[in-house]
Amino acid sequence: MKSLKDLNLNGVNFYSPVPESLINLSSLVSLSLRGCSLVGEFPNDIFLLPNIQVIDVSNNDDLIVVLPQFQSGSSLRLLDSSFTKLSGEVPESIGYLKSLNVLNLRQCGFTGKLPDTMGQLKSLNVLDLNSCSLSGTVPSRVGNLSQLTYLDIANNNFKGHLPVVLRNLSKLTYLDLSHNKFIGQLPLSFGKDLAELTFLDLGFNLFRGPFPSSFGSMSQLLHLHLSDNRFDGMFPILLANLTQLLSLDLSGNQFSGSIPPHIFENFNSINKLDLSNNMFGGAIPLSMFTMPSLVYLNLNDNQFTGPLKIENIQ
Repeated sequence: MKSLKDLNLNGVNFYSPVPESLINLSSLVSLSLRGCSLVGEFPNDIFLLPNIQVIDVSNNDDLIVVLPQFQSGSSLRLLDSSFTKLSGEVPESIGYLKSLNVLNLRQCGFTGKLPDTMGQLKSLNVLDLNSCSLSGTVPSRVGNLSQLTYLDIANNNFKGHLPVVLRNLSKLTYLDLSHNKFIGQLPLSFGKDLAELTFLDLGFNLFRGPFPSSFGSMSQLLHLHLSDNRFDGMFPILLANLTQLLSLDLSGNQFSGSIPPHIFENFNSINKLDLSNNMFGGAIPLSMFTMPSLVYLNLNDNQFTGPLKIENIQ
């Protein structure tokens, strides 16, 4: 077995610890134990096997994972311990994983702050730290991760202003910063810098102020969720450029004024529109009722006036 390179036991319900003997598989390149009902502590030395490139132990709710002190020269490309009991903090030595493409630690039990050395993972494409109880500010060196296409740090306790260095992540297609404690206004160039985004969720933070006009540059955007912040001003006319949208959620903000009557005329794909809990007024625009794919519409708790012309609903 010492020549074994690929071990895939995904979905086999062992209900037992990971065998310590796996650390003797010196030729092992890929280890996949996803959803195996594993228990106990994952053998730490497996992370340090000389040829290991893929470790996936995700979806083992009772498996305890402690990240080791990584060593320089590691060839690890994928590390997924999401939905496990990962304890401790992310070690400074994570920066040695120069070849890492995917790091998924979603919904693990570790705490603390992100080390600055995260910025050394310049090959990283996917970073998922959703629901990890992380705190503090996002390290500025995250801006060095120029190959990132997917960044999810939602449901943590990050605070402070949105890191300006996010403008360097021009390849991002998915960005979720929701359910944190970010404050302040969005950078004026936010939309122009991140024009490749298809998914953006900034909901449940403390962002304020008007929308940057650069949001109109995000023509690839499919999902825009900005609920429960303190955005204000008139309805952002620039959203008329985002005709590919499937869902738009501006609920729980401080937007006011009337909505332009023809703003939604070219929204042929949108299926969810939530403008509830704002201060919009005036007549409900007829174009809102002519969107052919719409299945969910919420205008609750606004100040709209005038008759609702049912005959115009298509």
